[in-house]
Amino acid sequence: MTEGHVVYPSNSSHTSYPSYPPYHDSLSNQTGKVWHPKITPYRLAILATTVGLGTAKAIVTQNGGAIVSTTLEWVAGTFLSVIFFALSAYESRDDVPSPLSWLFKPDCMDLVWKLLALFSIDRPEYVSDEFTSDSTSYLKPANPDITPYRIIVCSSVIAFGLSKAMLGYANQSAAATWTDWAIGVPITTLQVVLAVIRRADNLCDRLYILGLYEYNSSNVLPGFFSRDQSEVLYSVNRGMMYSVGIVLSSAWTALWTYILYQFTTDPQWDFGSLPKDRSTVTMEDYFESWQAVGFKFWLQECFIAVIGLGIFAILQLSRPAANNIIAKSGVLRRIIRAIRRPIFMALRLVFPSMDDDPLSISIQTSNTIRTNWERTKSCIVTVFKHSWRDPVVFFVMPMWVILGIMLPFVAYNIWKSMLATLPTLL
Repeated sequence: MTEGHVVYPSNSSHTSYPSYPPYHDSLSNQTGKVWHPKITPYRLAILATTVGLGTAKAIVTQNGGAIVSTTLEWVAGTFLSVIFFALSAYESRDDVPSPLSWLFKPDCMDLVWKLLALFSIDRPEYVSDEFTSDSTSYLKPANPDITPYRIIVCSSVIAFGLSKAMLGYANQSAAATWTDWAIGVPITTLQVVLAVIRRADNLCDRLYILGLYEYNSSNVLPGFFSRDQSEVLYSVNRGMMYSVGIVLSSAWTALWTYILYQFTTDPQWDFGSLPKDRSTVTMEDYFESWQAVGFKFWLQECFIAVIGLGIFAILQLSRPAANNIIAKSGVLRRIIRAIRRPIFMALRLVFPSMDDDPLSISIQTSNTIRTNWERTKSCIVTVFKHSWRDPVVFFVMPMWVILGIMLPFVAYNIWKSMLATLPTLL
């Protein structure tokens, strides 16, 4: 049984309200014809007002007509936008009120094809049936799909909006005006796709508004309108967050490493040194010098702790970032495989006894690394559990770790002090 374009399976108990969701069998699938959108008066009005008022506003603004430009912007941006938004709810419905049916039912292309027929231009064969919101409500997810088409629309608006704002702040009024026109007219209305209409053995190229193909019933460009890219965007978002964190942590580590290097080697920070003439140096001077050297040790220890904090942050962010990118990005996995394959082929030429399966070595290596990491982690956890029970070990062990890190700097400063002190003592 067919109701419009909605086809219900044959069932003796079928009523006007079936208990199972309907499925769609579009006219293009039944007849084998291509699908193109219907150009209704409502859609034509949106295109005409956008192109006309947008171009008029750009020209008037360029000529210095501020009052007329503001009036056109108010008419196009407020008054007409509210009207079109109120009427948009009826565009994807079958039960359009009769007073508004002339806006959504007729196809303006019928008139165009009749006029072209006077010049012996035949009308191409295509259909324009669309999915309606009522018949596909059960298919809609809780959140809208993030399709490539919607990503392009959002990216275009953000890019041109930021460009216009930056040009406006830079007092580039002419460039800002034509940027506004570009996003308002060609980008909005002429985001087109070259649709090839097949009729017999001839190909006729026609340009159609890209957005009108989003709700087609013939699976036109499914990868562009139907494929949800939310996982990819989630992966990119997480990757950007991890990248920003890694960059900031690296900058933090590099900054404090440079400060530590300058503090250790620059003579300007060599405080506590004794004068070259040691004839008047007393033991009190030696004690003050050693006290200054001890203070320098303490500052170096603080710098090393800060550097260690940055390195810890880098390690903490790098591991989940790598796992997230490799797990989510199929492109990256293919790149890694493409790089790894010639390496293993070259190794197989050098070592003919290598296993024929190049992935086995990588799997074994990965398993070995994972096993060693698990053992190391288990050992560290065990040590910390015992150290938590023993307060002496809990406080002494970090001090030994810090002392091990500080040992090279301590030895360096002690060596400098000995070189400066021993000649006088001898």
